[in-house]
Amino acid sequence: MARTTAPKRTAVTTATKRRAATKAAAARRGSGKQREREGGNGAPRGARQREMQTMYVCRSCVWDHAVEVDGVRQGALLAEAIEKIYAKWARRGDLNMRVVYCLGGCLNPCNVGFRTRGKYFYRFNKLTPQNAQALIDFAAAYIDSPMGDIPPAELPKGLQGHMVVRVPPPARL
Repeated sequence: MARTTAPKRTAVTTATKRRAATKAAAARRGSGKQREREGGNGAPRGARQREMQTMYVCRSCVWDHAVEVDGVRQGALLAEAIEKIYAKWARRGDLNMRVVYCLGGCLNPCNVGFRTRGKYFYRFNKLTPQNAQALIDFAAAYIDSPMGDIPPAELPKGLQGHMVVRVPPPARL
């Protein structure tokens, strides 16, 4: 009796897919030498690109673990209130607003964070849609500060008592 063997299959592994995606992304970005000529960020060599500031808003926060308002989490309501003000804000080109799944402050929701390379990192909690304008006011001060160092006494009134994290930037070597 003849033994039959199944034809060999060429399985595409997850690692192979990742490598192919990485190569494709690198091809879209251009060669390393091209990036070096451009200064690494697409700007002409020697040109200094301003660092984009980012505000992170947790959309999954709930004030009480069992409470949603009409099926919408309070974090999403806060994000919506901020987006309304942000859409009309003249300085929105200076600030990215990212609505994210979680900022890890679940015991004291709702959370918003500010981060930029070379600047202080901030996180505020126990926020409501009524704090939206204060967050935009803080964003303006954060953008204008070279190190993002906003003393607690200079926080907008709507954020007094809401700052829970203030981390200085890593030391420059």
